[in-house]
Amino acid sequence: MSILKKGPVKELENNYPDSHILEDSSVEKHDLYNFEAKMDYQLQNIPVNRYELGLYFFIPRSLQINPTNYSRETFYTDLNNYMRFKTPQIALSGLMNEKNERSPFTKINAHLENITNGSKNPHNYKKIVDELKVLGCVVNVCIRDQIQYFIENPESLHNEEEDYHHLMAFLDQIELLQEKMKKYAQEFILVQIPGNLQEAFRFSDIYISSQIEKHILTAIKKFQSQPRFDETCKPLALRLVSNEKKHRELIDNSLEISKDSSNEKYSYWNGILKKFIQSILYLDIRPRDKKSKALSALYSFAAGIAMFFSILLGFLIVDHYEQKPYAYISALIIVYILKDKLKDSIRNASTRIIAKVFPDRRFEVHDGFTDNKIGTTKETVRFLEWGQIPAEIVNIREATNKTTLERTGKPEIILRYVKNVMLKTKSIQEYHSRHGDINDIIRFNIRHFLQYADDSVQNENIWDEDSQKIISVPCSKVYHINVIFKIRSFTKSDKEGAVYYKKVRVILDQNGIKRIMTLDTKV
Repeated sequence: MSILKKGPVKELENNYPDSHILEDSSVEKHDLYNFEAKMDYQLQNIPVNRYELGLYFFIPRSLQINPTNYSRETFYTDLNNYMRFKTPQIALSGLMNEKNERSPFTKINAHLENITNGSKNPHNYKKIVDELKVLGCVVNVCIRDQIQYFIENPESLHNEEEDYHHLMAFLDQIELLQEKMKKYAQEFILVQIPGNLQEAFRFSDIYISSQIEKHILTAIKKFQSQPRFDETCKPLALRLVSNEKKHRELIDNSLEISKDSSNEKYSYWNGILKKFIQSILYLDIRPRDKKSKALSALYSFAAGIAMFFSILLGFLIVDHYEQKPYAYISALIIVYILKDKLKDSIRNASTRIIAKVFPDRRFEVHDGFTDNKIGTTKETVRFLEWGQIPAEIVNIREATNKTTLERTGKPEIILRYVKNVMLKTKSIQEYHSRHGDINDIIRFNIRHFLQYADDSVQNENIWDEDSQKIISVPCSKVYHINVIFKIRSFTKSDKEGAVYYKKVRVILDQNGIKRIMTLDTKV
């Protein structure tokens, strides 16, 4: 279900039945200083997909964030943008179905057969590595999501005849997957392939093994207190975990966790494996800055105009002050000053014009799988006055105010970030039959917002009825940064399609982010 509510201002769902749906989106605390928003965009069946993501930051004025001390460059330093394909959704049974052409196993088998039959085409090697990465991603998401579904829907664990029937059936499928991975390990040893391909399989094998163990342990921890779990599922679950531990001990123990260790090695190698496997999904975002070329041209024009007027004034001075050397020198100095002033004025005006015509940043989006260009993104960020904010954004912001005076009592600075995305559907579908969704991920660092924050704890005096004394009690000093997301898509005729809103509150103090709240959205 989408976390971004559709505004009731327009009945967009009826007007655009094929519009995209934002599913499985989230805004979460990533660490002490970063929060992360992940939006899922479902590609429409039109030649070009376009959507616009807007973020409205309502920042307490007491944090002293304003245009004079928080530049665009600083904002973009705090902002990290990622785009990736959403992991294909394939069940374990479909994954191990040899007739399923979408299964990475099926595709790997085809390329292995080519190599076995004597093919030396490097394309086979590259495709095997790519499919091994896809396999790791699919297995991880499939097991994670299924376990999470059982946790969130405990009634789905059983059928009428047997407790934990469906969980047991799923664990049986994982055991079949373990057997298939063992078989693959033997095939990769017997087939004469380069060492880097052997290494790629080893990496994916270790990653899959660690994810199986991780998600099964999550299930055991959740259900071990439930009736009859110990007699039904736990023995099989523990056997699967033990199998993975023994398997990794034979090939690599980099991901072993010890209770008597700091486990730095685990964290290091877990990060490497995760980046290696998931790299197949990430899109390559390459900067393209047309604005700098336009600015350079306008700056050159400004210098030329200033020089023209300085030369013209120089000739006039020669005519009028040729016999007056002191007046002649003074006039030349004034002309020189005016020339620089004129040049700076034209440069400043050029910068303002360029800022309105061109986005702050422009990127090309390339498919990491094929290196083909599949789209572009454009980004702008501006401080806004209250009167410049769209009416529906104001309504959403004020919907949670307790009183009409709250805006006056807690004045805010408004910062708006807009990202426009264009994706060529055909360029994606030509090579990616399994990819229909895009994850647009934004990670924002709030460290700059904390420079002028007060101490996180302040003491206040109260009268204590129990002791009949005045006592000092600690009070947490926090700040609320309200962030409103507005996402809109565009139809084939470039008209505005569905519009979605999401409101979150980032609660922070001098030490960093404390928590993030999702608030009701009302337009």
